[in-house]
Amino acid sequence: MLSRQILQRLAAAGAAAFFAAAASAQELKFADFNAPAHPMIRHVFNPLIEDVAKATDGEVKIRLYPAGQLGQGPALQYRRVVDGIADFSFGLPGYTSSDFPGTLLIEMPGVTQDPLEATHMLWNAFPGLLEKEFARVKVLGMWANAPAMIMTSKKQVRSLDDLRGIKIRVPSAAVGKVIEAWGAAPVTMPSPAVYNALATGVVDGILMGSSGIIPFKLHEVARYYTVNLSAGVTSFFLIMNRDSWEKLTAPQKAAIDKLTGRTVSLKAAKVYLDEGNEGIELVRKGGKGELVAIADSELARFRAASGQALDAAVAELERQSIPARRILQAFRSGPLK
Repeated sequence: MLSRQILQRLAAAGAAAFFAAAASAQELKFADFNAPAHPMIRHVFNPLIEDVAKATDGEVKIRLYPAGQLGQGPALQYRRVVDGIADFSFGLPGYTSSDFPGTLLIEMPGVTQDPLEATHMLWNAFPGLLEKEFARVKVLGMWANAPAMIMTSKKQVRSLDDLRGIKIRVPSAAVGKVIEAWGAAPVTMPSPAVYNALATGVVDGILMGSSGIIPFKLHEVARYYTVNLSAGVTSFFLIMNRDSWEKLTAPQKAAIDKLTGRTVSLKAAKVYLDEGNEGIELVRKGGKGELVAIADSELARFRAASGQALDAAVAELERQSIPARRILQAFRSGPLK
């Protein structure tokens, strides 16, 4: 017959196993500011949540909270994960530009126009460089969207002179420096706010990837779309709370690592690229918008001004002991296709 001491130990062990299992299967919270129908949610995040549950035999359950259910304000997505309000979040480095000065070099004109290439570049520079800017979180994804264009409601943009003195929405402070070099006034705001901003005249135009046309219904408020600016891309992140990550078991971490990183990032970039092409096609066939192309001679002026802005940004970051030149080199140190 088992002694009372042995029975107590077995009971304690059983209770510990039960609570460990319950903890490992607890529901993790995923914060997203976009509507449930957004392509990132439909084509990337929902499938990822299902894949994680399957790969961990249901032990890691993730619940998505779209449309700002865990707190309004897209600019606070990074902070929500750092503070533990959410276990996962999707956001833009540009919304808190001061936290990610090196990462935002990917958005500067002249670096890349290809979202897939940009995604590879971000991961090429992540080890030892960009990872320092994300030290407080676990990075699961970094990618870029379709090339940026200027969308306006009243005035076509065909030259630098057309930009003089008008207000243009930008996704980050880094890109704002480029808009200033082009002669316009940058206004930083999150993407969900751009529809009303353009419709009410808060801004005269929007600088955004074509992938934003359909999700944010910009074809309803914009009339002119300047498509060949060589204006760069916008970057995004998928992050996880560091403590939540450390609570996972080694097999659970391995399963999530296999499903995320460069793998999920390239999938997300491709979704944005496809969405951007659909947006341009909607404008082309819808009859309510006009695609505008800048002449080659005028493009040279844009590129010269952009180059000066990039050089100035690199010099400023270097003065702040941020290795901008090394980051630009690292962008091309690994795969690009």
